[in-house]
Amino acid sequence: MEADLSSGTVLGSYRVIQKLDNTSTFLAINTSTKKEVKIQQLNKGSFRYTLEKGEIEVISRANNKNIISPIEVLEDSTNTYIVQEHHKGINMESYVNNSKLKESKVKEIIQDLVNAYQTLYSNSILHYNINPKSVFVIGKEKKVIKLGNIGIISKNIDKLYIAPEILNENTEYNCLCDVWAIGAVIYYMLHGCAPYEINELKRGKCFIRPNVTKNCYDFLYSCLQHDPEKRMTFESMRQHPFLTEIEAHEASQKTTTEDYYEFSSKFSKLPKSKSKTMKFIKGIIQNKE
Repeated sequence: MEADLSSGTVLGSYRVIQKLDNTSTFLAINTSTKKEVKIQQLNKGSFRYTLEKGEIEVISRANNKNIISPIEVLEDSTNTYIVQEHHKGINMESYVNNSKLKESKVKEIIQDLVNAYQTLYSNSILHYNINPKSVFVIGKEKKVIKLGNIGIISKNIDKLYIAPEILNENTEYNCLCDVWAIGAVIYYMLHGCAPYEINELKRGKCFIRPNVTKNCYDFLYSCLQHDPEKRMTFESMRQHPFLTEIEAHEASQKTTTEDYYEFSSKFSKLPKSKSKTMKFIKGIIQNKE
């Protein structure tokens, strides 16, 4: 198994059919089951894959409709090949395309995104790289949101979606960092841009003033707390009124530019990152300073 895949290449139980778009992703078929899959080719010098075999099995067994499930991992001396379920959709960056989504639509998307992350959280699995390119919109009329690229870290990682404590301190990556990233993606869907420029992110001096309902504003601001001790936990996210309350009276409860909130969510028991992965992330950040 070497660098450039082409039609007819056999990787384990899979035969490559064609390359998809201009990415290092290929459509393939399981030669035994005849089921189509996608194979993502990751150069070991540019990517790190964090999922272990047991974690892949856990995600696959969960059969979560909102996750693009990895099936197995193959590798050679140069590349890692992630075999995953085949889907036809676009990522959130392409879906939003510098525009803005209505709050009601974003709320539907968040429900699917939180449902996806629940599987990871329940099994102490970290995503590491939640951003608009790792959230996918599947289908045309009845859309389903799927979380993908789980455990895939690129040297070209978008730092605008990395929690500020990872940029500023010698801090372990934990699920509060993923909570920050979820909040940043939600902000992106509402505004068509990341919530902070990188210099603002590191200083922590940017305020969020979206013209949305108070519940939505509270949700966003709770996710995007610079101080992780004040940031909303994932358990709090699942129970937040923005996701649980009926929208009947929300339209009249818009925030103003003067609305600010204070939060003091406590740490819960959080899964810790693998040390080699954390070292890889730190190396990326330091090289981009």
